[in-house]
Amino acid sequence: MPNVEFSEEREYSNALDAQGRPPVKGLRALPIRLGLAKDETGADIVLSGVAILAVILGVIVFFYSTRITSTQSTPTDTGGVPTPSNQGSQL
Repeated sequence: MPNVEFSEEREYSNALDAQGRPPVKGLRALPIRLGLAKDETGADIVLSGVAILAVILGVIVFFYSTRITSTQSTPTDTGGVPTPSNQGSQL
């Protein structure tokens, strides 16, 4: 069994080279090298998914960070509602 060799991958890459396509360069090559995609179209889909997840994560972090800072600030105007600190001054 250790002498079993699959030539499908070699034939697939030779067929792609025979079509005259230029080699994949840049960021598109990353998903292909990592084995997440087989061709440029698959790499585009993977990279689009990563971009969408990054935008969603950025929006979540933005809203979470603004919620924390707004709850930590102390209001200076109470809108006419008496608070324990200013009740004595209204008498």
